[in-house]
Amino acid sequence: MQFALYFITKITILQITIFLLNLITGLGLILEIQHMCEIVKGNKMQSMQFIKKARNTLLFVSLCMIGGTTYAVQKLGLAEGLPLWSAGMRFLLAGSIMAGYSFYKKTWKPDSATISAGAQYGILYFAIPFGIIYWVGQYLPSGLLSVLSASVSIFSIIFNYTFFKVKTTKTQMYGIFLSLGGIIIIFLQSILLSYESNMMLYLLACTVAYIGAAYSTASLKHKVTNINQLCFNIIALLTGGGILCVFSLIVEHGNRVFVGVSLIALIYLAIAGSMLSTRITTFLMSQWDIAKVTSYRYISPVISLLVGFVFWREMLSFHEIVGALFIISGTIVINRN
Repeated sequence: MQFALYFITKITILQITIFLLNLITGLGLILEIQHMCEIVKGNKMQSMQFIKKARNTLLFVSLCMIGGTTYAVQKLGLAEGLPLWSAGMRFLLAGSIMAGYSFYKKTWKPDSATISAGAQYGILYFAIPFGIIYWVGQYLPSGLLSVLSASVSIFSIIFNYTFFKVKTTKTQMYGIFLSLGGIIIIFLQSILLSYESNMMLYLLACTVAYIGAAYSTASLKHKVTNINQLCFNIIALLTGGGILCVFSLIVEHGNRVFVGVSLIALIYLAIAGSMLSTRITTFLMSQWDIAKVTSYRYISPVISLLVGFVFWREMLSFHEIVGALFIISGTIVINRN
């Protein structure tokens, strides 16, 4: 009885948290929604543009919510599983489901460009980064991991300019620096509160992982309109998952069976954290610029910190709350462009 009451209380808190976060995120998108309404009122012929913008906005909000919960669920699954094996099976399951759907619908028609892009993305975005993150996730708080993942947006913009000569607008840069300021506030506080002797090693490993993810993201932006998106997602997931599982068989020893909590975590991470997030990200890459798409990584840490607070009792400090406000403000500025 006590467990049931505890569980219901936790779910209620989570629902309230998600509701509040939706309101916060909505504040950042309200100008965009007002603009869409003006389009419909001013010219009915442009109603399709309204629907398109509304769809993309909802997909972006969904991406924020998924990104903010995956690290906490990942940590839940790691309590009973092997890191590399858990990550690999997550991607293999997601890729297999999508492949089955593609074969059923007879849409499996990858060309050489799709295969090449998918394999590269699978290695640089899934295999290497997630292998490192799952390993580091055993030692770092889920909230801090999500905060560090926001660096992917910064590195993606740098790579986008360095290799593809695509500049980011001044307005977006202001938003990026504002969000970056919030990340630094949270980051420094987490370092000061940690007494882990290997902290710098873990942070360095995270940086390497997210640089690889950022490069593959910038590269995808310039290929996404010339590839079969569904086939690309399948190849990337199966490539990354296959590499992680093979490597796990070599270096990891222990239980490889998913039951109970670890099975629930695997299913959630495969469906929401891999299938949906990958499809949404790839699609939005074909609709928006890279700064706007990757800005969800600024909102996700706020959600992750709150989820970590509710379920893992990871305390929220004053610095983390202030940093979260900076991040939300920065995301509003980025998405106003």
